[in-house]
Amino acid sequence: MKNKFKELRYISLILIVCLILCIPLLSSDLDVYYDDGIQHIARAYSTNLSIKNHEHTTVLSNLANGFGYSWDLFYGPLSSIMIILGKLITTTFISGYKLVLFIGLLLSGITMYAFVYKLTNNKLTSTIASIFYIIMPYHLTDMYIRNAVGEFLSYIFIPLVFLGLYNLFHKEKRDWLLCLGAVGLLLTHNLMTFLTAIMAFIYLCTNFSKLKDTKILKKLFFNVVCILCISAFFWMPMVETALSGEYQVYQENAMSTADSFAESALDLEALFFTQKDATHVFEMGIPIIIILCLSIFTIKKVTGLHYKKEYILFLCLGILCLIMTTKYFPWNLCGNYFKMIQFPWRMLVFANFFLAIICALNIQILIKNFNIKDVIFFSFVCVLCTVPLINFLPTDQELVDMDQWSIGILTENTSDVIAGMGKSEYLPVKFNKHRSYILNKNGVSVLSGKGDINEQKKDGQSLTCNVEIFEDHTILEFPYTYYPGYHIFLNGMEVDGFQSSNGLLAISVNKMELSTVMVQYTGTFVMHLSRIISVISVLGFMFYIFVCHFRNKFIL
Repeated sequence: MKNKFKELRYISLILIVCLILCIPLLSSDLDVYYDDGIQHIARAYSTNLSIKNHEHTTVLSNLANGFGYSWDLFYGPLSSIMIILGKLITTTFISGYKLVLFIGLLLSGITMYAFVYKLTNNKLTSTIASIFYIIMPYHLTDMYIRNAVGEFLSYIFIPLVFLGLYNLFHKEKRDWLLCLGAVGLLLTHNLMTFLTAIMAFIYLCTNFSKLKDTKILKKLFFNVVCILCISAFFWMPMVETALSGEYQVYQENAMSTADSFAESALDLEALFFTQKDATHVFEMGIPIIIILCLSIFTIKKVTGLHYKKEYILFLCLGILCLIMTTKYFPWNLCGNYFKMIQFPWRMLVFANFFLAIICALNIQILIKNFNIKDVIFFSFVCVLCTVPLINFLPTDQELVDMDQWSIGILTENTSDVIAGMGKSEYLPVKFNKHRSYILNKNGVSVLSGKGDINEQKKDGQSLTCNVEIFEDHTILEFPYTYYPGYHIFLNGMEVDGFQSSNGLLAISVNKMELSTVMVQYTGTFVMHLSRIISVISVLGFMFYIFVCHFRNKFIL
């Protein structure tokens, strides 16, 4: 009971720091729509609207001028789900979004605490590492300025991935946290999943000799299978969509160009201080820089410590990630493939993770009789150093909730950022090329051939109309963006749809008398199958955890 009380005391300190950092959320002027904020909140709003209308949330029917736009086929749904739940608790999307930010900050601190405690078996070190992690300026930039909620929530799952790997390599309980962390990442942010996989693979390579143990190898394989099966409902439809047609997101230069990627690389001084006219904060913070410099002394003292390997690896990776954010890293030698991360400064997420641990270990090693007072002191100093960053927070005195916004309204300019659709990167390539045509389209039309269409009725993802066709091979084009999952019925018989030359849903029909056409979005066979796989896998995974917890032994 005494140990439980002590641990609660440390978690309470993390909670207090989180509450202090979240004070700006109480301001009604904080512009949560700034930068990426409008996209995430509008997506959650549109998803919630589809749920109310009893529609599939895979394609959001109110976006793209009512033609439909899909986020969930390309981008993990977790952030959207959390914002909707936050809205249900707080009644508005703005307050719901703010609640998600608070929860995300707190959970990232708790998962970091859990990993460092497993690494060091020291609650004080774990607490200060957690506080360093949540207080990193770039972490707060994601939270307050970029409003990059997907990347922000990934801070929760990165420590879980490494905790799961650590448990796996040391034959500890709860190696299944690797699966939990990886699935959480995959459903949160694709790019962070990709980059974390690289970091995890490097960690795996440093422990490669342990894979000679068949039990460890089996457990690793089991976790990988669980990751793929539990997340099947997301990645299987995404692969199907990628193979079904050309979409903007998969095109070269869609996410970023070589020039834009190079221009976003940081000058070295940006890691040390932020200019007054800067729009983002990339600095590491004075306390972190000073404590990090102490590694020169501590690296000589880790020789006899059980976490020596992790210390050296994390120090090297942390410094490497810092260098990778700058113009001094030779990104041009890495090929165009790495442009997919869009901005080199994304690597600050991993610099924050690794170096928060290193700084905490430095303090533990260098301060004799390290105690709770030291933790409080460093926490106070770090909080104090974040105060000047309040000047960079975006504000808007006329902030209104989502139901008063006009979202998903297309423009002819393909480079425009559209509220609720970003840069329209999830549209079909053909759709994007023919926006002027799309903007003037109204209802079902004859794209080629001859026919009459009347009594059109469109309600979200459902449409009915009467048609009379006078020529064979007449192509009918429907007012729906082409995504897999639409089903078209002609007099009750299903006919195959395809993507028109304009990126819309279409069918080819032969000469016929007056007939009824019905269109519905119900998803594809792969979507339904993947959901069944995920549900069964989740139930099996939960049973596995239950058995591991109560029998305290490996299943395999």
